[in-house]
Amino acid sequence: MDLRSAFAVGMSGFYILTGLVIGLTPFASDVLPHYRTALAAVLVGYGLLRLGLWWRKRRRDPAA
Repeated sequence: MDLRSAFAVGMSGFYILTGLVIGLTPFASDVLPHYRTALAAVLVGYGLLRLGLWWRKRRRDPAA
């Protein structure tokens, strides 16, 4: 796995982990009292989207 692929997977994991932390723990509940669930869903969805796009590109072109 080259550096670009590692960065893509790492950022996907970061978005998913951040979304889960914001959504499932009381972390930042005083800063984001109203839209915490929506923000968590958007972050997890974006992370999964990035991971899926990386997976498709990797499957299509194994040299990349």
